[in-house]
Order: sequence, then C-alpha cells, then structure tokens
Amino acid sequence: MSGTKRMMLMARVSVCVTFFLLCVIPLCCAATSNSLSDCLVVAAKFNNTCTSTSTAAASVSAIPAKSVTCTVGTTLACAGTTSGSGSSKTCTFDHKLCVTCAEVNGIARIRVQSNGLPARCPNVPSASTISEQNIDFTVNFNPEVTVNATNTSPTSQTEVNSAVCTTSAHQTVPTASSFTCTGTCENTLFAVAIDGTSILNPNSANDVDPFYPSPTSVATEMVDSCLSHTQVSGIYHYHTMSSCQLSSNYPSGAINPCAGTAACNNQISSYMLSGFANQKNLTVLGLAKDGHVLFGPYLADGTQVTTGLDVCNGRFYDSNQNYAYFATDKFPYTSGCWGPGTYPSYYPTCSTNAISSYTQSCYATNTCSGASAQSVSWTLGTIVMVVAVLTSSYQ
Repeated sequence: MSGTKRMMLMARVSVCVTFFLLCVIPLCCAATSNSLSDCLVVAAKFNNTCTSTSTAAASVSAIPAKSVTCTVGTTLACAGTTSGSGSSKTCTFDHKLCVTCAEVNGIARIRVQSNGLPARCPNVPSASTISEQNIDFTVNFNPEVTVNATNTSPTSQTEVNSAVCTTSAHQTVPTASSFTCTGTCENTLFAVAIDGTSILNPNSANDVDPFYPSPTSVATEMVDSCLSHTQVSGIYHYHTMSSCQLSSNYPSGAINPCAGTAACNNQISSYMLSGFANQKNLTVLGLAKDGHVLFGPYLADGTQVTTGLDVCNGRFYDSNQNYAYFATDKFPYTSGCWGPGTYPSYYPTCSTNAISSYTQSCYATNTCSGASAQSVSWTLGTIVMVVAVLTSSYQ
C-alpha cells in the first residue's frame, strides 16, 4: 500500500471512529430521563386538584380544592371546620395539590404546591393539632448525578450516624438541584407524597427510628393505620411508605390508630410492605426536595428492593443511570440523607430495624448485562467491521 493510500485510509478510519464515538455510543447509553415530557409523566402521578400539569397555581391558597368530610366525634382533631356535636361531630377540610412542570433555559423544573392534607380522613387525637400547610417549592427535575460524585460520603460508624440518624439531614438541598421555596418549607421535609402529604425525615425528634428506636428506652411513636401522624406544629406527615398514599387504595371514612389495627400493631415493618402486595412495579410515591423521585418498594420487574441501595436509601435503577430513592421496610425507610451516597461497611445504630448492607447496583457503574451492553458490543463490532472493509478496499 502506497503512502498516499495509507494516509487516505487512516483519514477515513478516523472519520468512521469519530462518528461512532460521538453519534452512536451516546444513543446506546442514553442520558438521564429529565426532559419536560419525563417530568410531566411524574407530575401526572400525583392526586392533583388543579386541572393542568403545565400551569402552576398562583399560590397554594389559589389551588382548586377537593372537600373532604370526616366524622371526628369528641376524640379526633380537625384541620377544617366542624359541624354537629358529640359522637356525630364531623370535620370538613380541603385537599389541595398541584404538581406542574415547565422548561426554564432548557432545564425541566418541577413545582410542588400542597396544603399538606390528603383526600382521606386522618386519625389525629384531639389532644394534638392538625393544620393546613403552605408547601410550595420548585426544583430541577431528576438532576443528573453519578456514583463518582456523591453528596454524602461517611467513612466511619460515627459519620454514618451523623449522616442518617439526625432530623437535620434534609435541611440543606444540594446546589445542583436549584431548589427554591416560595411557601413554608419545613427543614425536616424530605418529600411530598403523591397524596399531597409531607414525608418528613425518617427520624423522630429524638434522632432515632420512630418505630424501632435504639436505644429501646426511647418510646415508640404513635401513628394511625395509614402510618401517619402530626408533629407539634400540626404537620400531618409520613416517615415511611404507606399504601394510603395511593389513590387506588384510599381508605373510605374513618381510619383507626395503628394500635387498634392488629397487623399494624404487631409488626409495623411487615404491615407497611404488605400494603404494596398488588403494586409490585415501579410505583411513584412522591418527589423529594432535591428533585429525585421516591418510588415504592419494588422495581419494574417486580423485584423487591433490598440491594443496590446506598447510605441514603437511593439507587441507580436503570440503563440510563437514573437515580431515585426507594421505600423499604428497613430504616431509613425512604431516605436518610441526600444522595447519591457511598456504600460504607457501617450501618445506622439509631434503629433496631436498620438496613444491614449497602451494595452498588450494576446500573451505578453501567455494568449490567442486557440491551446497553449489547448495543456497545454491536457498536464496537461495527467499527471493527467497517475498518476491515476500508482496509481491504485499499489493498
């Protein structure tokens, strides 16, 4: 082969390789699913009372309301107005929720507006307070993250406890999320559930698991059969997943305390998981303040999520390397910190029901077998084949 032909061959091979590296490989290894259309799909999973997932309300008070009436009698608190007396006394309150998406400078932004009350009856003892909230925040939807740039990286037992066993873990949102709060955003707020109710940090005010505290001398917190309760300022909230978050599973009428529900009272961790027996798929349960989705306890193939979790209870879960938080029946139940986190060999000691293993999913490092790997193999094989053809044509 002459020098001129060799130079022409090398030039064509260079163009070929560059084309595949820049154009084909990105197609096989798709980017994070954070487009406006992706955002709108998630927004539609919420039990919205506004009419559009593209147009936010001017304020929480301006959101169209769904009226809910419950019997509270003399033993339960009311978040609205009461009528009647004695055991027949009723409470009427509004459920307001509006989750919308908009594109700003090429970035999908999701806005969550809620008065914090679900479209079902809570069970809050009359000695406590339940009140309407003004939750209104906007954040980048599903911001791209990698396993190589973590937000939480504990390396010792003390650091794991400092990261996960504290109510302040969700106070400061990562900068990359561009979180802005228009309403009143509780420091302990982790996410808003699809029913509009707050999901607070998984710790009690004592910085321990509210259901399986360690030390065990700390009292277990009381919740209703939807696994929710109020704190001192009247915020009705969850610390865990609950099947009551699903509109298809809203209880009708009054609900009992957990203590008055045998399955809940006997083993609350099993009870929270049992509510998803008919939801063994990738189920949206809420949106975190950092813009990542909170999913239920199962993957798209019906596998319960017990592995692949980092220290924050987050997981890379598909070939696009999307990251989300997953509800589990082990502490921290939803999220203990802002992810991605690392995978230490130490575990929270503030719970007797804590996770006992952190492992990377194959999606975290893009090493899963399947379509993505096959596509890369096909791409490299094609490059080799084309180079071979070009070489033979110059011989």
